[in-house]
Amino acid sequence: MLEPVNVERHDFVRLGVRERWVALVPPGSPLARLDAVSPAELSKHPVIMVRRPHVKSVLENWFGGYYKNLRVSFTSNLSTNAAHMVRRGLGCALVIEGSVMFWDRSFVRAVPLSPELLSTSVLAWKRGQPMSPAVEKFVDGARIHFKHDAAMK
Repeated sequence: MLEPVNVERHDFVRLGVRERWVALVPPGSPLARLDAVSPAELSKHPVIMVRRPHVKSVLENWFGGYYKNLRVSFTSNLSTNAAHMVRRGLGCALVIEGSVMFWDRSFVRAVPLSPELLSTSVLAWKRGQPMSPAVEKFVDGARIHFKHDAAMK
């Protein structure tokens, strides 16, 4: 799950990866020619915003004073759905870069946000939930891997 997220009823492993936020734009958009997009530039276009309130507040903060004039066309928690809306010219979507790595660049272009916005993620599961042996091994492996990664940094 993308942070910030409420994990009080979950056990979790914090993943040691920082995800970069991007604006997905149609390839023909003037924004597609930019190396990075600012809140001022993005606020001139319809936006497809994330739906989760905690994550949305991070993006609201990134927009600063430009947020009050933002034209939100849709909300979506699925990057793939948002990318389809972008492809159809319905707005620019705010997503994590890794969620669109394999999209054909002739359909959408990912433009980094400036100033850069980074988020982290957690692997979470319901506390007290019985797990199969395979899931237990997976979770143990994740704990070891990400603890090792954190120690290397």
